Amino acid sequence: RNEFADLAYFTFDNTGAYAPLTTDIATSHSVLEINGTGASQTFKVSSQNLLTDITLSATHGFSVSPSVIKAGESDVEVTVTNLTTLRHATGRVILRSADVRKYVDLTSTGTELERKDLSQNPTYSGGSDSELTFEGFNPGDNGYTIEFKVKADQASQHFYPFAVSKSGVGFKGYVGYNSAGLYNSSWEKGLSNPANGGTFYNTDGLYHTYRYAVTSDKRVIVYRDGTLIDTLRLADLALPAEFSVDNGPVVENLLKNPGFEGEHNFSSSRNITTHIEGWDVSPWDQYNSYQDIVSEERSNEVDQNNHVVDIHRYMWSAGWAAAEVSQIVDVAPNEVYSFSALAKGGIKSNGNQLGSIRLQDMQNSDNNITIPITSDSYQTYATDFETRANTQQMRVVLYMERDAWGASISGLKVDDVKLTGVSRKVEPMVGFRNEFADLAYFTFDNTGAYAPLITDIAATDVSRPTDIGDASQHATPVCEVRDGILTVSGLVHSDVTLYDVGGRQVAQKKGVSNQTSFPLKSHGVYICTVMEDRDRYVLKVSY
Repeated sequence: RNEFADLAYFTFDNTGAYAPLTTDIATSHSVLEINGTGASQTFKVSSQNLLTDITLSATHGFSVSPSVIKAGESDVEVTVTNLTTLRHATGRVILRSADVRKYVDLTSTGTELERKDLSQNPTYSGGSDSELTFEGFNPGDNGYTIEFKVKADQASQHFYPFAVSKSGVGFKGYVGYNSAGLYNSSWEKGLSNPANGGTFYNTDGLYHTYRYAVTSDKRVIVYRDGTLIDTLRLADLALPAEFSVDNGPVVENLLKNPGFEGEHNFSSSRNITTHIEGWDVSPWDQYNSYQDIVSEERSNEVDQNNHVVDIHRYMWSAGWAAAEVSQIVDVAPNEVYSFSALAKGGIKSNGNQLGSIRLQDMQNSDNNITIPITSDSYQTYATDFETRANTQQMRVVLYMERDAWGASISGLKVDDVKLTGVSRKVEPMVGFRNEFADLAYFTFDNTGAYAPLITDIAATDVSRPTDIGDASQHATPVCEVRDGILTVSGLVHSDVTLYDVGGRQVAQKKGVSNQTSFPLKSHGVYICTVMEDRDRYVLKVSY
């Protein structure tokens, strides 16, 4: 019996029960390891009894070619390229033909930055200028580097470096007497000093050298006095509004990572996602609210490889802040923008709607729209947003309101966020604004992202009494760092103590023989002391 379905054929066989011919996607590898940024590896694909072509895609940080393989083809070579500079990244190639899926898991290591001294021929050799923009800044796809040496040891002293390429890859930073960081639009995003767990003591009356290396995959690596401070995705930081200089074309979607398929960073200690590519997460406290990027299937095309953002309240606390996942976008004045998103949830058990999407004019606090999420089933929510004559930026906020202790609230899930309208263009520029700081030099390099020359602390055997007997029978301890784990070997009933560069004890193990290991929670310089009987070894560790 057929009720309006399209029937291609129907048949039967009287002779027995038979299985169909096997449909399969066969790959020569189940795992690929790619070493080096821009490096590639290959594998081969064959299909068996498939009715539809195979489409290929790769998760964030990798590219795959070709994108389609004809059904029935055999031994087709597929090339996968590592696009990221991350020390370690994972992903997968997804092969699909109708309901058939096949995966090749990927691991990669990024190429370490080339080291380069930029201090010898600086663009600007110091002076009293309060603001300067330099000509000749035209970096390409390899990235760029800026460096400056500054003393800002008084509360009134601040230094603001900035750079942006013609493709909009850039940042604005700041250095103060006790802080350093970058801006997300007009909001400060402070960096933490790994040498002491937080504070930058610029009050020491010394000049300090800062380097910002912008990589090919649009990250900024920040160094202070040769020590790596942090690595940030520039996609997570909106440019200051004043960087936009003119209107561009109408763009179908102005948002970064609108489908949440990009990178995200999970904190195992907090059990929450702290960073989502292109978006700002607030607050970072699992006892207030928590958010994650989760897989969610909605159809054969939007299958288990699809991801959504999932925001929850902490049930056993009233909370002290709304949960917000937001993004700031450059917009043109006196224009109408079309917004839409797929969303559900954020609804309390009594029916109160605590989830919403908010559109906010960054220059006019009274120009905003709140879209309440009204269902625990997915709905498309849409509106138009009109900018004013002085509007430069708008903020899209995925918002979950706080509530009472013990409240049962469904998670707010959002996907496929879209903002269509007139784009804005930037002009490439590099320079600084200086508020009373002492600037020794400022310079930049168009040709790529470079690490500074290695900064060493010369640690030697500082205490070796002459009456220790024959120490030659003991091997000298050796330190090795791999995948964030420090291993100390060559130990003979030793007491091993690990200090950060500020002299604070990080870890200690006593009475160890052969070898022992310590996880390193952050990049920087560490000092490892080893006591064997009356021998004392001091070793420097750079990570």
